[in-house]
Amino acid sequence: MGDVPSGPNSVAYYNSARAELIQRITLRDQMLVAYVVALGGYLTFLLQSDQLAKGTLYLRSIYFLGLPTICVVFSCVVLNHHVIIGKIGRYVRFELFPNTVPPHWDCSKSLYADRQHVVDRVLGQAFILLLPLLYGVVFAFDNAELARQSIVSTIALIGTVSVDVVALGCCAWLHWKAYDIRKRAAASPPE
Repeated sequence: MGDVPSGPNSVAYYNSARAELIQRITLRDQMLVAYVVALGGYLTFLLQSDQLAKGTLYLRSIYFLGLPTICVVFSCVVLNHHVIIGKIGRYVRFELFPNTVPPHWDCSKSLYADRQHVVDRVLGQAFILLLPLLYGVVFAFDNAELARQSIVSTIALIGTVSVDVVALGCCAWLHWKAYDIRKRAAASPPE
C-alpha cells in the first residue's frame, strides 16, 4: 500500500482526490444528459424520417445501427466514471486515512453502512442505457414481413438484430462488471 500520508500532505492528497471525485461525478451526469439528448435526437430522426419510411429494409437496417452504437459508447463512458468514482472513494477511505475518520460526510461510516444506493444507481442507469436497445425487438417485429420479400432484406434484418443483441449483451456485461467493482470498492479494506 505504501506510506500513509500525514500532516499537510494528507490534506492536499484528500483535496486532490475530492476534486477528482467531484469532477468525475459532474462528467458522469453530463454524459447521461448528453446520452438522453443524443438518443432523443436519433430516435426523432428514425421515427420522422420520410426517406426512412419510404426506404427499403436494407436502408432501415443501416439507419438503425446507430442506436446500438450510441448505447454502447455512452455506456462505456458512464461506467468508466462509475468505476473511477468507486476507486477514488476506496483510496480515500482505506489508503489515505486508514485508521481515522476524516471530518467530511462523504467519508463517514454512516454513509457507507447501507450500500443500497450503489445498487439503485447502477441498476437505474443500466435501465436508462439499455432500454433503447430493446427497440431492436420492436424493429424486428415491425419489419418481419418486409424481410420475407428478399434474401438481402432477410440478411439485413438478421444482421441488424444480431448487432443489437450483441450490443445489449456487451452493455449488460459492462454494467455487471461496474457494479461488481463498485461493490468491492465499498467493502472492507484491502488486505
